[in-house]
Amino acid sequence: MFLLIDIDNTLYKYSETGFDTVIKSLIVKFIRECTDLSMETMKTLPWEHYLSNGISLLEFLKDHGVSAKDFTDYMHQCSYHKIKVNVHLEDMLNRLKGADYVTTRSDEKDDHILVNGAYASSTSAIDCGDGKRHYLYFFTNANRSHARRILESLGLRSVFTRQRQTASLNQYYHYSYDMDGYEEDVDWVGFSYEDQWRLTEPEITNKPARRAYEAIYRALEEDIMRDEMQWGVAPSITNFPSLDAEPVAMTDDLPSLLKKEVPSGKNDEVDEVETYESWDQKHRAERARRLLLHKRMNLHPDRIAMVDDSLTNLREPLLLGWKAVWCVPGGETLPDEEPYQEAYRNGSLKIIHDILELEKVINAWDDEF
Repeated sequence: MFLLIDIDNTLYKYSETGFDTVIKSLIVKFIRECTDLSMETMKTLPWEHYLSNGISLLEFLKDHGVSAKDFTDYMHQCSYHKIKVNVHLEDMLNRLKGADYVTTRSDEKDDHILVNGAYASSTSAIDCGDGKRHYLYFFTNANRSHARRILESLGLRSVFTRQRQTASLNQYYHYSYDMDGYEEDVDWVGFSYEDQWRLTEPEITNKPARRAYEAIYRALEEDIMRDEMQWGVAPSITNFPSLDAEPVAMTDDLPSLLKKEVPSGKNDEVDEVETYESWDQKHRAERARRLLLHKRMNLHPDRIAMVDDSLTNLREPLLLGWKAVWCVPGGETLPDEEPYQEAYRNGSLKIIHDILELEKVINAWDDEF
């Protein structure tokens, strides 16, 4: 599956950091300096936009002619010292990613081995030999700088970065004037407000607007095609499924297809484990072909899940046929309205109270498919 995961109040809780209070005060301060609204209006209007639209931004900007970029960047000036590394979250998300992205927290490279295509120490390898894998992207209405700092602080670099040779999201979707956090060797994999605006130009928008989700879907298609071109892989499926198409069934032997073969001459006992020296370009190219086939086959509305603390941000994904996971903030309950109730009844909408429950939900969907 493709998992599009919100960051703020989803991967961590506002209650742990006080960011909600900080952001609200910054919004009020910005509006006070840039408009002639009364104090009462300043204290309520932007936060009402935030609660109803998932972001205190576009409608307010349209009404008052405020610079979209200036406002968004200003409201995400936070101190990140209260964000702590979450090892359990990192491990859970890496398990969802599957075998390709097993990592080690050690900086030592001695005795590292290649496990299912990734470097790991012998004590930290995750067994993902069942062929299950998911493609994780962050999807936030914050700016990319804020997203990167939060993810770094949580210890999720291994989850949301990949080597530049197999990715190109940043170089395609970064604004030339917004290169904060750009790195030569890796891409941060996901979508910030800059990416959403880039993909919906000239009339910019972001979640919860339907056009934002449709644009992200097209971006995922393009990302796969760029990877295929880079690896010289001829697509096994000539066209991506449309948003309203029937789901593409997975082949029964896909897990075995994705399981890396042991090069000739290796002892059966080593099975999924190879030394670095034995991993040559031929094996990499074949691995890439298999992974891209799997990725294409999973890019279908029924195999995309939006994970967010804002129920409003889940409405359009559900209407587009996606799945959704509501990471419930506080004591909120599911409203008695569509499409939420129908989605909850048919299993397309799941409710969790802690992000660590996400793995159980995704595994259950895998079993159903």
